[in-house]
Amino acid sequence: MCGIIGYIGPRTAVPFLLEGLRRMEYRGYDSAGVAVNEGNELVLVKRKGPVEITAAAVIDKELKGTCGIAHTRWATHGKPNQRNAHPHADCSGQIAVVHNGMLANYKAIKEDLERRGHRFRSDTDTEVISHLVEQFRSDGDSLVTAVQKTALLIRESAFAFAVIDSTAPDEIVAARLGSDLFIGLANGGLFVASDTRAFRAHTDKYVYVKDGHVAVIRRDASHQVLTFENEEVLHAVEDLWYELGEIEKGKHPTFMHKEIHEQGEVIRRVLEGRFTEQYAIHIGGIARRPEFQHYITTQLRRVLILGCGTSKFAGLAIARYFEEFGYPSEVIDAAEFATSYRHVTPETLVVPISQSGTTADVLEAMERLLKDSAVTFSLVNVPGSTLSLYGNGVYTRAGLETAVASTKAYTAQILSGCLLTLAIARSAGRVTALDVQEFGEAARRLTEAAEAILKRGPSYEALGSSLAKISRMVFLGRGYTLAAAHEGALKMLEVAYISALEKSAAEMKHGPLALVDKRTVVIAMCLPDPKVPLTYDRTIDNVGQILSRGGRVIAIAEEGDERIAELEYSGTRLERIIRVPATIGPFSAITAVLPLQLLAHGAAAALGRNIDQPRHLAKSVTVK
Repeated sequence: MCGIIGYIGPRTAVPFLLEGLRRMEYRGYDSAGVAVNEGNELVLVKRKGPVEITAAAVIDKELKGTCGIAHTRWATHGKPNQRNAHPHADCSGQIAVVHNGMLANYKAIKEDLERRGHRFRSDTDTEVISHLVEQFRSDGDSLVTAVQKTALLIRESAFAFAVIDSTAPDEIVAARLGSDLFIGLANGGLFVASDTRAFRAHTDKYVYVKDGHVAVIRRDASHQVLTFENEEVLHAVEDLWYELGEIEKGKHPTFMHKEIHEQGEVIRRVLEGRFTEQYAIHIGGIARRPEFQHYITTQLRRVLILGCGTSKFAGLAIARYFEEFGYPSEVIDAAEFATSYRHVTPETLVVPISQSGTTADVLEAMERLLKDSAVTFSLVNVPGSTLSLYGNGVYTRAGLETAVASTKAYTAQILSGCLLTLAIARSAGRVTALDVQEFGEAARRLTEAAEAILKRGPSYEALGSSLAKISRMVFLGRGYTLAAAHEGALKMLEVAYISALEKSAAEMKHGPLALVDKRTVVIAMCLPDPKVPLTYDRTIDNVGQILSRGGRVIAIAEEGDERIAELEYSGTRLERIIRVPATIGPFSAITAVLPLQLLAHGAAAALGRNIDQPRHLAKSVTVK
């Protein structure tokens, strides 16, 4: 959940390193630091707090070195302070390391190194890497060999780390196992980083470093990829899939605001090329796999969806859509699955979902599934990410997300999951061409619906601002909109830090009704499901139970719904009705959530929160 970057070339390293840290600050912002080889001597500068605090200290040093590494941290071991900030040096100060991940066996290694006379200065797991490299270097190993031996000693862990050595000023060596690592190939030097955004402004050419490999970048502009066992690896140079403008805020006040307002375009992108002239769904991951199509028609009986946070909530809507076509479906938190004893039968299709493709809990679950020869089909947003390389899947096409609080990924995941569901049901003969045509028309109208909702964004943000002083909120949904209730509550928690509870409206009378008072606002999703009319009727009854007790309710309702407008109990009426265009059942999980994202943004702005970088959170959760 940290960001690492290294640069070597003919130019001063510091501007490249600081720019890279700013691009990756969404990955962690507890502390930051830089190490530069300055005349065959390493200079380390690191500070607690956001990158700009470190940047000011680095700029004051006027460092001119052309080889350096840098890090922005989300704390895992040790408090977020200057002592524990990366880079971490060895005893002599000639070796420095930056690291993303967690080391499983670092305590035993640390004790052994201390017996050998090594002196530790931090509370982190990372520092053992610098001392291990130091130990191997003192035995006469080259920097590359020392890194390889270090990687083998900590291979029980998940990591990506980069090392510089003042006595080897012409190279940076990095290793990867379970955490992403890339080489950036620019005319003005070479980069190594945990995220391609760190060097996107300077090149669109990169090398994806795979698990168990070491990357070496050199001052002479050469690079090399080796295994931990020192076998050279053939590797492809690839083109980045996004434009530089995608990582800029433009005219928007925050990245979250920008990403919310991109959702109309995201829907178009997800749908592009998905429908054939014969009214079938085209998904490359299915079309290229005849054996998977055979599995769909002969074995598939059940669906298990795995995800964490926003991805898990998107999975709730996808699971319900699978149920519509006769596939019993279940959504499980990936972290729970990874530590449980659930048996996955050959008749069960497992659908892991991850925006980043690097979510540690999802990857751990995926590794277990692959060992058990389970059939999987992933939904992932980032091409070339670890999850995208595991088995079969589909890209959700959300584009880059920089704000820690995910927004457009949720929409892309639900829509992509519905397309997957429909493609499977069509292959199995459970839907007709007419069903696909009707879905396609509804999906295209969804773009217009999303853009219509987002045009009213200022009014929703103003409403959110008025809710900023509320003590707590309860989000209610039923059926498809239960996903929106979960996601709306999560957004309010993440960016506004307002206590928010999400529940099925049916559960309100089984406990949460006790929270109803003037300090609590209930957000109720009152959208119909055309295939299950009782969903709407029961939700209206549940809202009535809250109003009859003097509760404060804001309803999300369809345009033209008069029944909701007339709702009144004991003289208490709805505080506000937020209208959204009518759509089919699964898409109500999207139309309902768009105003909720803007409510959260408005509340957070009114409270002065750091919206793109909420406290204690990071975007890519690469630790378990």
